[in-house]
Amino acid sequence: MIIHEFCCRFYENNTLSHVVARINVRFILMKIIFLVSSLLIFNLSANASCSSFLSKLVNLIRLETYSPPVMSQETKKAFSELKAKKLSETNNISFRDSFYKEGKYLLAILPKEVLDYLSHYPTGRENVIAFKKNINDKFGFKLNSIMQNVFSVVESIKKRNPESLGEALEKAVEDYNALPLEVKNSIDKNFMHHQVFHKAKSEWLQYGKIKLETIDLVRNVQVKIDGQVFSGKRTTRRGKPVVILTVPVEKVKHPAWNPLNHDYIAKLASDPFRVQKTEYDVVIGHDGHFYLMDGNHRFTLYSKPTVKVVVSDPIATDSLRVFFDLVNIAQPSKEQIVSIHRGELNPYDLIPPHLRFNVIFEN
Repeated sequence: MIIHEFCCRFYENNTLSHVVARINVRFILMKIIFLVSSLLIFNLSANASCSSFLSKLVNLIRLETYSPPVMSQETKKAFSELKAKKLSETNNISFRDSFYKEGKYLLAILPKEVLDYLSHYPTGRENVIAFKKNINDKFGFKLNSIMQNVFSVVESIKKRNPESLGEALEKAVEDYNALPLEVKNSIDKNFMHHQVFHKAKSEWLQYGKIKLETIDLVRNVQVKIDGQVFSGKRTTRRGKPVVILTVPVEKVKHPAWNPLNHDYIAKLASDPFRVQKTEYDVVIGHDGHFYLMDGNHRFTLYSKPTVKVVVSDPIATDSLRVFFDLVNIAQPSKEQIVSIHRGELNPYDLIPPHLRFNVIFEN
């Protein structure tokens, strides 16, 4: 662009016509492009010491793109076996850097074919992204899988050994294998405990979601909760399927995690331009009540006997974890979550007696 502007100004200041100037400018630009292209072709065939700069230039202008190394059948099989173990990511920093024994442990438990493939870990942000994406997409590794830790450990080694990554990976495995047996057992126990807890926590986040029976009519849908039948219609909100039910106001409750601010309520009440909400987003608790997810303060000023509430479709209770927060029950400890996962503890037993009496939905 600079050459183009210079040439145009040059010819504009001379007696040549504007048309001729544009033709000459294009001719000059074509000569420059041809010269650069010739230099690139010549130097790319020269020795490595002369072409290192030009190779970077080629990558910069996208004349060359990175492609992850091709996998052998043995490598694909090894990655598939690793994926089948369903190992999850750990946030412990020790499992993210080869400086720690835990980082070396992750490399030691990898199949040899996987470790060999990781020795081709590239340089450059976009190349690294392509390398990771190729593995994640090909074998279905998610962003919370153990591969995130593995990538982090490999990156830490590459930073310290950029020219000999393969040898450095093997050395890290050798260093781990040389550790005393009791140390290796302790690391393995710590890692597996995290794996169990991760699975237990994932289950706890979904535990207690109970789908409610509905009756589909011609124009609406009905759901029965604690002996009461509520009618509504299916529709969408923000691109998601929902059901809008009409329920008595006494069936709607405020969540414990959103205490009422009475000063704010008074301010709303005195606002002459306040707009009354006509429907409220809610979740269904295990006590059969509808708990407000928004409009908590405005609902206190609602004066009609019935109100429209919006629930997700299909209609179901939210998880027991959410219900605990709704009614201010302390969340279970890590040990209790693992016990729930193992079937050693009934989470409903953690509900205080005065609240357990009101529970109508239970797994």
